[in-house]
Amino acid sequence: MDPVIIEDVANSFAKLRMYPYFDVCNYILMSMAVKEDTPQSGSTAFSRRHPFSCWLATMLMCFGGAILSSFICGAPLFMCFDDTRGVLTATVVWYLMNYFPFDLVYRLCKFLPFRLIICSLKEVQRARKIAIGVHHGLHQFPESGVTCVLLGLLKGAGYLEMKLFQRLVRGVWLPAATEFLHPTFTTKISLLASVAYYVRHWDVIPLSENQLFLAVAAVFVYLRGMFPLIAE
Repeated sequence: MDPVIIEDVANSFAKLRMYPYFDVCNYILMSMAVKEDTPQSGSTAFSRRHPFSCWLATMLMCFGGAILSSFICGAPLFMCFDDTRGVLTATVVWYLMNYFPFDLVYRLCKFLPFRLIICSLKEVQRARKIAIGVHHGLHQFPESGVTCVLLGLLKGAGYLEMKLFQRLVRGVWLPAATEFLHPTFTTKISLLASVAYYVRHWDVIPLSENQLFLAVAAVFVYLRGMFPLIAE
């Protein structure tokens, strides 16, 4: 294929706005993750008896990457909650996922064709978040490759590390079930993508920033399509 065409496609792809569609898909998956992780079947009993705990746990998952990245950078932990639009959108998604009559929204999102679409859009957002994390690390810590890669990893898969804390909010303490002890496939590919973004900064990978973003997003979407039920 003509390199000029590839570059044009990559540039157009990089201009995609994450809000609302990509961010909403992220909020949907995080709300589903909390709902399915509660001790009660379907989490109906928990979400109705402890709505604030359920909401806070969901927000920790939705913005987990930003919270952990702020911790690494020494910034206010909950600075991400300054994004009122994002918090309100996530709250609406959480409400529909837990309190819609007959669980119709949850069941619709669980339906495989819709779930594949939602997961695919989430993977595009993940690729963008990792790139943003690495770029932020290069700006603040240009001499620390480990920090740059770590920020990219946390931006892309920080919600997995946040599971321990959101469970604690819900009254569940499982210290052995941490992402550091048992990294999932999602964490591993996010780490590889973060390393790829970082080494591209040193011109090791002969691709532009937008081309690499397109390639990483394509790989993420392909893997999610091939393994739609892969554990996170």
